[in-house]
Amino acid sequence: MKDFVPFHLGLQHINRQTAIEQYQTTIATILHTNKPKQLCVVADETYLFIQKSSNNQLQRKSYSMHKHRNLVKPMILTAT
Repeated sequence: MKDFVPFHLGLQHINRQTAIEQYQTTIATILHTNKPKQLCVVADETYLFIQKSSNNQLQRKSYSMHKHRNLVKPMILTAT
């Protein structure tokens, strides 16, 4: 894990120019940017329902009054 995370996850594992040249699609550049050298980033949040925990503190923190279930809500940032 110590060697994997810095090279593959997080904001520092890739520079802006590489993300634009290798990972951004042409359609994303046309639809979402004004200039060809702008980076298009998508932020996505979703609910992941989880089982009830035997740990009472975790169960209380993960319970959603809105959804009436235990869940976590991660946010994912990605380049298009």
